[in-house]
Amino acid sequence: MTGVQTCALPISLIHKKLYQQTELAQIEVKSYLTDLSNDIKTLADLGAPIKININSEIKNIGLKTIVPLGLLINELLTNSIKHAFFNKKEGLIAIDISKGKENSFSLSYADNGEWIESKKSNPSFGIELIGILTEQMDGNFERISNDNGTTYSFNIKNIDLEK
Repeated sequence: MTGVQTCALPISLIHKKLYQQTELAQIEVKSYLTDLSNDIKTLADLGAPIKININSEIKNIGLKTIVPLGLLINELLTNSIKHAFFNKKEGLIAIDISKGKENSFSLSYADNGEWIESKKSNPSFGIELIGILTEQMDGNFERISNDNGTTYSFNIKNIDLEK
């Protein structure tokens, strides 16, 4: 799986979804994330099964938010698939989106992988990208790793709803 292949997925999938809908300003979140995760899993072809559960309290998200959100989920999925499941019989990923206060929502991304922490003092490109995409949505995140895997917890603004 190369970065070029997976980088184009979120944007091309948004384009495809727009053509399938009558309202061009909104994308159905769960359908989009399901298709994106299935495409990434297909490209990865690890041999070991990976199960991805997606839940969303938010039905639709506008284009200003779905683009960085799609890129964020793409990065998280790609990192998990590439780095977390080598010692697992089955990879498990859970993506949950819940409504927050006013124009915000919470995103929880968790995998059951076994991550090896980088010995470098500088954050990896992936972590930097996750930070940049989160900032674009005027949000913040926390990452927790333990014996059960890694969980990212995001608080993100739905920037389409800002005035």
